[in-house]
Amino acid sequence: MGFDLGLPSVVLVFIMAAVFATPIWMLLPKFGMSKWWAIPAVNPAFVFIFCWIFAFRDPVQTTEERA
Repeated sequence: MGFDLGLPSVVLVFIMAAVFATPIWMLLPKFGMSKWWAIPAVNPAFVFIFCWIFAFRDPVQTTEERA
């Protein structure tokens, strides 16, 4: 019949979303980007894209770091 997602699969999807999106959510402000960009990080392909962005973009210095 169809593709059946049981409760364990749904729970696994939410766990994977938290595992991928949380570190990205914490890193985005350090690179001058909005935390809302962490929403696409639920998809692992976007995590790969964010890794490239973080590798080649300089972190934004805050006023505390400049002093």
